[in-house]
Amino acid sequence: MRTPASAGSWGWSFRRNRMFASKRTRRRERRRVPRTGDGIRPWYFIRLVAAAVLASVSLGACGGPDAPGEPSTTEPPAVTGRAIVLADVDVDSPTKKLAKFQPLADYLGSNLAGFGITGGGVRIAPDLETIAAWLVSGEVDLYFDSMYPATIVADQSGARAILRRWRGGVGEYYSVIFARADSGLSTVADLLGATVALDEPVSTSGFLLPVALFIQAGLEPVEVAANMPPPDPMRVGYVFSGDDENTVQWVISGKAMAGAVDSVTYSELPEDTRRELVVISETETVPRQVVLVRPGLDEDLLNAIKELLTGLERTPEGLKILETHGTTRFDEFPEGIEKAMQRMRGLYDLVTQR
Repeated sequence: MRTPASAGSWGWSFRRNRMFASKRTRRRERRRVPRTGDGIRPWYFIRLVAAAVLASVSLGACGGPDAPGEPSTTEPPAVTGRAIVLADVDVDSPTKKLAKFQPLADYLGSNLAGFGITGGGVRIAPDLETIAAWLVSGEVDLYFDSMYPATIVADQSGARAILRRWRGGVGEYYSVIFARADSGLSTVADLLGATVALDEPVSTSGFLLPVALFIQAGLEPVEVAANMPPPDPMRVGYVFSGDDENTVQWVISGKAMAGAVDSVTYSELPEDTRRELVVISETETVPRQVVLVRPGLDEDLLNAIKELLTGLERTPEGLKILETHGTTRFDEFPEGIEKAMQRMRGLYDLVTQR
């Protein structure tokens, strides 16, 4: 098994620990997903009619707190031409996300004048279906997310991946399935009849990867409600904790027999905490995040965007923009785009078509 890097010894304090700062941010980016039965149905995601009636709120018009569930927008100055528009999902604090994305949008807009681009805009959606609708309509050009939600959006919009996005200093990651050291669990097969805490229904590391691993091991995963008894002995149950912090807490407290979090989160647990846990298994590795572009984007413009994004790490200005955006770097997929997406497609189909 891969040995996670040590985080040093420091106190374990849930909800206040600095190690979860990025996780709190990601929780504010929670996606709304319809679910039924044992899992989710990604084919429900595209409701283009709904997007047509969503009101876009500009930063200049935001005189108070964000209204939950409403998309937010920044537009470039009113000049001849068009904007390059970036998009992301944030349910609770879209204005904060706008501030993170706007410098990158401005940078792209100021360097693409040869393509009729005169500025950069940002749109923050409340859910994945809105993102897909915006990509289909051409209202946004670029979208950033981890592999599972990106695959859902690509399926519903025709968008395609062009680059890998590094976050937290890593370009790829995997899921760690773990339990308390005194649980008696040591293999995936031991999870039969147990309940495993997962993150959320559209999480790559906190849903897709561990559930795919269970299926590949010959287990039948089934969703169970929180505080309900474990499933029958021939199944492995999973319950959504809401975030990685909760997942770790639930395992330690015994609320769940096992849990799954991404490899970075697990490596950052205090050494004393990890000594109380046992790693049952690790999933395969996937790209940390991807950049999607809308269907029909001009190929020359697409190549120019790729060159600008991959070049950010080579200048002081670019490094500052990356830091504000919460990105380490952009680069090509080492194994190639087609191979990376083909593998994700296999995992996606395995989980969603069960």
